[in-house]
Amino acid sequence: MANNNQQVNTRQRSIQSRQLIEIRDQLNNGTLITHVLNIQVSDEPLDRNHANSLRKALKRAIWRQPLNKNFLFNGMPVNAVVTWDMPLKISTSAYYYTATFLNDLALAAHMRSALADIEDTIKLQNPQFGNTWGIAYLITKPLDFLNQVQPHGAVGIEEDDKEEEEEEEEESSY
Repeated sequence: MANNNQQVNTRQRSIQSRQLIEIRDQLNNGTLITHVLNIQVSDEPLDRNHANSLRKALKRAIWRQPLNKNFLFNGMPVNAVVTWDMPLKISTSAYYYTATFLNDLALAAHMRSALADIEDTIKLQNPQFGNTWGIAYLITKPLDFLNQVQPHGAVGIEEDDKEEEEEEEEESSY
């Protein structure tokens, strides 16, 4: 049982790594990305088909959909539209990215409201998923956006890959 869970976790990490590498490639190609959104379903349905369908419904509600929300920010009403994209064209994704004029706190308020509406809509339209699941999310900034002077793009992943290749070459030379 534990071995099966380890295989699933390894597969999920592999998919997430590819998604992050794709986002890094978008940055390297000049795509302006101000924020990255990580979405997870908490307490997802035990039935695997329902869990997959739930993740697909969540993707359909977020991916390239203009999320137009009225929300309060610093006591002032704000209307903003945020559209999230994703690097891979797979059926589900945990990572999305956007370029927005909103600051971090305003974007967090916007997404809190938008994701609550999305969750309520999916629960109403899909009672077979149950009501125990929820949406966990994290909004962050890519390091390249914070340090635009460096033209070479994200470095951490490439450097790790180079170190691993060098170690493999050293081991194979023995």
